[in-house]
Amino acid sequence: MQDMCINCGKCYMTCNDSGYQAIEFDAETHLPTVTDSCTGCTLCLSVCPIPECIQMVRRTTPAAPKRGVPFDQTERFMKTRFPLLSQ
Repeated sequence: MQDMCINCGKCYMTCNDSGYQAIEFDAETHLPTVTDSCTGCTLCLSVCPIPECIQMVRRTTPAAPKRGVPFDQTERFMKTRFPLLSQ
């Protein structure tokens, strides 16, 4: 990626605008750096103007969602937010 990237920032803007914010720019090289927040949605890949510049790789650790209600708290959430549904 480092040899091919033209620093257009499209991957960064798309990731940031979609709410994932998993791409940062290195202050020295101005190259995009993917953080652990990446969910593998491939939005960055779809907007990159350079073919094969971005290569998706399998995660070594599972991605923990950072939005929504945790599964173990769903019942309590439903009772407090939607009391009529839980009767």
